Amino acid sequence: AEPALRKGLEIDPDGPALLEQMARLQYRQGNFMGARAFLQRRESVGEIGIELLELGIAIEEGAGDRAAAERYRTRLRQGYPDHTPTAREGSPQS
Repeated sequence: AEPALRKGLEIDPDGPALLEQMARLQYRQGNFMGARAFLQRRESVGEIGIELLELGIAIEEGAGDRAAAERYRTRLRQGYPDHTPTAREGSPQS
């Protein structure tokens, strides 16, 4: 999947769906710095919703950055006060 996503990003470097999928892939592979970079690029091209805020929390927790994880939690609470957090799917492989 990664080669196809990278090829897609060569064609459309700001493609929101491609950036999101790369962030998710990097997270699942345990590459938290790569996941963070792709999520930040995704945020730069448009608003992010509940699922990506939750992904941001998971990425930052995986990277050991509690302050950054808390910033995503705050954004989630402020933007979606009625939201109940879901169990994380696709957590990184050990």
